Amino acid sequence: VEPDLLEHAFTIAREGTVASAASLEIETGPVCVHCRVCGGGGEVAVNRLVCPDCGDWQVDVSEGEELLLLSLEIET
Repeated sequence: VEPDLLEHAFTIAREGTVASAASLEIETGPVCVHCRVCGGGGEVAVNRLVCPDCGDWQVDVSEGEELLLLSLEIET
């Protein structure tokens, strides 16, 4: 999930609804990969999905693709 796109979509979706004053807070976490070549891995930059150990690009994202709703506050 791209945080900027989610925020933009949220702004559009709330317009003209009872949630027009709603706010969205996004917290991002680390992106981690596992290398299919050397078996290594670790935390990487979002725009640089290569193995931090050997530099190969054949990696699987092992953490950082999830989207979790941590809390929801409703005021009336």
